[in-house]
Amino acid sequence: DMGDIDLVASEIVTNAVTHSASGGPDGRLLVSVLVARDRVRLEFTDDGGAFTRPGIPPCPDEGGRGLLIVSGLADMWGWDVGGDGRLTVWAELLRGVGQADVRR
Repeated sequence: DMGDIDLVASEIVTNAVTHSASGGPDGRLLVSVLVARDRVRLEFTDDGGAFTRPGIPPCPDEGGRGLLIVSGLADMWGWDVGGDGRLTVWAELLRGVGQADVRR
């Protein structure tokens, strides 16, 4: 569902810009979208510099609902830290049989 993909992307981008050097004046965020017949994989690599690692806080009522939303919409998600300190958050969403082409 394109709406789910858009929402997952929005939540992860917001986290990267808010919590890493990607939100700085010269910040960048590398976005990759991999489309396969049965799934879409989104990858977001920030500029590093975050003081915490991605996670769902114990009390999401006070904020931090972004990854809770990602966890609810994505079939799988996770994160990896590169040797350069840059963080990649990824999410995979399965595509239903007969679903419209994602590359609209």
